[in-house]
Amino acid sequence: MDNLLDEWITQVRKRELEKPASSNEVRSSFSFFSPSKAKWFVYRHEVAARINDLNERLAVIDKEKQRFNLQNITRVPEPVWQKTTSLPNAKTFGRDKERVLVVSKLLSESSQEKVVPLIIPLVGMGGMGKTTLAQLVYNDENVKSHFDKRIWVCVSDPFEENKIAKAIIEGLDRDHTSKNSNELQTLMQCIYELLEGKKFLLVLDDVWNPKSHQWEELIKPLRNGAMGSRVLVTTRKDDAAILMNTTTQLIDPFEGVG
Repeated sequence: MDNLLDEWITQVRKRELEKPASSNEVRSSFSFFSPSKAKWFVYRHEVAARINDLNERLAVIDKEKQRFNLQNITRVPEPVWQKTTSLPNAKTFGRDKERVLVVSKLLSESSQEKVVPLIIPLVGMGGMGKTTLAQLVYNDENVKSHFDKRIWVCVSDPFEENKIAKAIIEGLDRDHTSKNSNELQTLMQCIYELLEGKKFLLVLDDVWNPKSHQWEELIKPLRNGAMGSRVLVTTRKDDAAILMNTTTQLIDPFEGVG
């Protein structure tokens, strides 16, 4: 259709240029039937026929679309999630109170403790500094000396068990060949063996929408760690923290911060 319109516009402009320069020019009473005008008449007829043909083809396409229940799909660009790391900012102010609170949750142990690992959530609105606080806690000297292994995983959306499992293996043993596998069973077995008897801290940063069955698979090998192991989850969604069966109350260390 666009090509046909371009062609029509070109022919109209060409005809305008071919018109006589002066209106005083003597014209024959039969000028309507001059060769140039006859040619233009035929061309207009051809264009009309081609437009009718296009309309018929579009009608057939529309009928087929309805027949097969096809719908127009508008592609929505996928959001680009910012990746995070365990490295803290050079200078962070005003987080000492929150850091002490979370560190105490990570380090406190009880003889009555029976769940491995304890899952501790940091819940808060976006931009409130959950990741920054998790970085400070992760790099706290007391935390470093308390745990045998520390692993940081940026989760984001979607929640992909294989990707997360590979990141955990990378954090535990970067030279382990199992991290190259795409089989969930292989990845889970590897984590199970690497964590055996180890007191670990796993940070799952920026968790959004895990499914129940996804989390159930991921938590299985983590239960092979030693007593006192912890999973620190940062999320802006209460539902995500609840689904992950967090074993302490939801922590919003930024409550009341203006």
